[in-house]
Amino acid sequence: MRPHLLLCLLLALPGLAGADVLPPDLAAIYLKARENPKAYDRADQFCDGRSIGTPCEIPGNPFEGGGSGHCAQEVNTASRSLDARCKLDDPPSLERQLPEGGFQVSKDLCDMASKNPDLANNLRSMDVSCEPAAAIPDRFCQGRKPGDACQVQLGQGGRNLSFSGRCTEETQERRFYMYGNRYKQRQVLLCQPEHPVIRDYRRSSPPGWLKKLFE
Repeated sequence: MRPHLLLCLLLALPGLAGADVLPPDLAAIYLKARENPKAYDRADQFCDGRSIGTPCEIPGNPFEGGGSGHCAQEVNTASRSLDARCKLDDPPSLERQLPEGGFQVSKDLCDMASKNPDLANNLRSMDVSCEPAAAIPDRFCQGRKPGDACQVQLGQGGRNLSFSGRCTEETQERRFYMYGNRYKQRQVLLCQPEHPVIRDYRRSSPPGWLKKLFE
C-alpha cells in the first residue's frame, strides 16, 4: 500500500482522529473505494453483477424495506468488505420516539463506580444503570408485549402510510469512552415487519463491457 495515500485517507475521513485508529485492513478498503468508486467485492441479491449507479428494485412494502433504488458502493466495516448495495431512492421515515436513556453498563465499571464517587456521578449524568431494566417500548408497542400485533405509521414522499407488524424485543448497543472504549446496552420493544427484506450478500464484481450493454 502507498503510505502517502493511506495517510491522506486517514486525514480525509471524518471521525478517525482522536481515540479511534483505523485498522490497516479497513483503511485499504476505504482507499480502494476512493480510487475506484465503481468497484466492489460483494453485492446483495439486488445488485449482484450490476454496475454501481444502475437502477435496482427490492420487493416488499416500504415498512419491510422494499422499493426502487440504485446500486451504491458501500464500505462494510463489520465484514471488512466493499459492497454493492441497493439503496432506496426514497427511504421512509419512521419516528419511534424512544427515550435516550435506559442503558446498562458493564459490571466492572459499576464495581469501579462503587469505590469512586466521581465516576458514580458521571454514570448518573449519563442516565445509565448497573441493573437490568425492562424493555423500553417504542410508541407503537406501548402497553404491548413481545409477539403482539402492532401498527406503524411512517412517512414517504409526503404521504403518511400505515403498516401492520409485530412487537419484537431487541438489544441496542452504544459505544462510549470511559477508562477505555466501552459499550452500554438496553432492551427495546419495537414494532417490526413480519417479513422484512433480508439482504443476501455474495462474492461479486461489476459486469464486463459486454454485459453493460444490456443493463
